[in-house]
Amino acid sequence: MKIAFVTLPRTHGFALTEDCCWGLTRARYLPAALLASASQVESSFFFDLSIEPPENLELLKPDLIVYSLFPYLPTIAGLLHSIMSKVCEGVPKIVLAVPPGYMEDYARLEPNPFCVVYSEPEAVFSDFHVTSKEELVEWRSGSRGTAWVDETGLHRTEPLRTCIHAIKGTDWELVPPSYWFHYDRVIYQISRGCPWRCNFCVWGGSTVTDLTFRMRPAEQVASDLTKLRETASRYMYGVAAIPLQTLSAQLTTDSRWIQEYHALMEDRPYPFQGNINLREVTEEKLELLSQAGMNLFFAGLEGLTDPLLRRMNKPHSFEDVIESIRILNESGVNYSLKLISGGYGETQSEIRECLDNIEIMRRRGIGHSKIVMGGPIVYYKGTVIAENPPEELAYDMRHKGLRQRYIHADEWITVRRKLRDYNLLDRVNSDYPVRRLKRPI
Repeated sequence: MKIAFVTLPRTHGFALTEDCCWGLTRARYLPAALLASASQVESSFFFDLSIEPPENLELLKPDLIVYSLFPYLPTIAGLLHSIMSKVCEGVPKIVLAVPPGYMEDYARLEPNPFCVVYSEPEAVFSDFHVTSKEELVEWRSGSRGTAWVDETGLHRTEPLRTCIHAIKGTDWELVPPSYWFHYDRVIYQISRGCPWRCNFCVWGGSTVTDLTFRMRPAEQVASDLTKLRETASRYMYGVAAIPLQTLSAQLTTDSRWIQEYHALMEDRPYPFQGNINLREVTEEKLELLSQAGMNLFFAGLEGLTDPLLRRMNKPHSFEDVIESIRILNESGVNYSLKLISGGYGETQSEIRECLDNIEIMRRRGIGHSKIVMGGPIVYYKGTVIAENPPEELAYDMRHKGLRQRYIHADEWITVRRKLRDYNLLDRVNSDYPVRRLKRPI
């Protein structure tokens, strides 16, 4: 069996999207019904539609085509799916569409038929209202090709069996040498799930996406990135290391992992960026990660008042925010903190408390921070907040299908201005709150 892993990464500037990371692990995520054993895979190759025309794929005569609709926006995913439906007619195609929180948006794309590899069977039950396995079998037979990975495959119902440790090392040699010159950066997956359960997040286990938090072993990550440096730089005209963005929920969670990775990469660090948790920031962790190559630290600030943070089920408090920003500033690392502007049922009094807390930050010497002020919360299906929306949004969600809306836009503009005036705002990456409704993304 010859497998083609197809992607369209240049549409959003990334070199290897998450589906490629899976693809580069060869057949680790494919249904057992199609791949009873790894010995069936005689060869596999990587095909980039942003570099080569679709017709070239037909010349390579694959026996199976694997591609992903995630993390593309639905418009791009629809384009990719439309292209793939017209090439290699008669060749089985598997569409990876994860996490399950997004399933319904993507699984209804036209044209059909196609199949979706679900990362958890529970997603089928929750997204398509199937109540039993018998009903699921009947539903599958009439859904024109939509499929899921059953208990005989790699993805199983028990979360502990779907951890990151089941994934083999990444085979960068699958990427044709001529592709590397076209890429701006690489995405590499370090962790699955998240140790926290924020009520609005599809990654944090508040949905069926990932009920556990697991990290790839530090030794495996170091080995993969060392091979990436050797492979990519060979074809990139002397570039030492292609920019790397990691898929990692909370790199500051596991101190042992940080120490092990630092010991392996300190002598020749690979520059990368990833996510951290404000409650777990320490000088030692920042120093070790920086020495190991981490050059941009992302964190979800989300709110500046304790009542709002508690409703979000965030692990940190406002005092944690002040202390973590102080540590980040004193460490001299490059960081970015995201602040959500509305959509969680905030009252005007809570926004005034947010303004008061900004004053407290200034009085306590917190300056020159890099807070990115984004839009309101998106209500993804399966999250706690989507199931129990604030009262003022319930009607819109029920009757208009809206998942994102600015409330108290004028007040949030005032918050932004105060952050700007006190030099706490990352002006380049922040969006102005505007008084308008947004369709689901």
